[in-house]
Amino acid sequence: MQSIKNLLCPVDLSPASLRAFDYSLKLAQNYDAALHVLHVIAPVINTAYDFYVDTGKLLASIKKQVEPEIRRLRKIAVDAGVKADSEIRTGTIETEIIDAVKRNGADVVVMGKHGRRAIERWLVGSVTDHLLRRVPVPILIISEGKTKRAAPPAMKRILITTDLSEGTQDAVAYAMSLADESQARVTLLHVIPMTAVGVVLPFEETPGQLESELQQLVPENSRGDGRLVTKIASGVPYQEILNFAKANRPDLIVMNIHGKGAFERLLLGSNAERVIRGASCPVLVIPPRRRKSRKKR
Repeated sequence: MQSIKNLLCPVDLSPASLRAFDYSLKLAQNYDAALHVLHVIAPVINTAYDFYVDTGKLLASIKKQVEPEIRRLRKIAVDAGVKADSEIRTGTIETEIIDAVKRNGADVVVMGKHGRRAIERWLVGSVTDHLLRRVPVPILIISEGKTKRAAPPAMKRILITTDLSEGTQDAVAYAMSLADESQARVTLLHVIPMTAVGVVLPFEETPGQLESELQQLVPENSRGDGRLVTKIASGVPYQEILNFAKANRPDLIVMNIHGKGAFERLLLGSNAERVIRGASCPVLVIPPRRRKSRKKR
């Protein structure tokens, strides 16, 4: 069984984050976990055009406005039988979330995804994109759509995507633990990468070799029970993943995130980020396990 004892749910009170709160509440109930609700107020930066603004008063005013809503969310959780607390902090959103993960011993971060204007996204990316690279625990991103999905352990279909890179084993183990609890059917999908113009990237193995590697990823206690199937496709990875999800409607997509070589990233971009943007179901992103480096003597 996958251990989930502490959930962190950052909310900005947007519809997307409130859907994430609802999902995190289900998880907390299902796993008898504690729920930590976090709201971050970004610091106000004075410029030559607004130097006359009293930033202290402005931040205090913002906090006064959001406090009743954050207390309301905590009350909803407590009334639902969940051990919950809430806090409002001021600072850089990514930094405050990472600090809250450490402070609360969070096992999973549950958050909503947000759209941004194209120019802003191109310049600075999104909070979610930045967190994917920095948060040391799994992040569960809830889609913007209104489609309802079952929360574990009540899921029926799970899609695990793998590029067989470092961290894949961790993602598969996490997903299979959730699947075992739910008795969910699982598809382990690998996409042989091609660029948008149909050029296959180098260093690929044969389909037979890939199938053998996929089978080795399956835990022994999950082999032969008919609940897990492997699938190999070819194309632009994020497009193939989204096409499969659209056709098969999984309750959850699980994928690991890792660094990429400059050449591959230039051609394909980050598949995790693009899947998150396009998926209509929750996406669980598993970071690679941090291994301690040996000290040089």
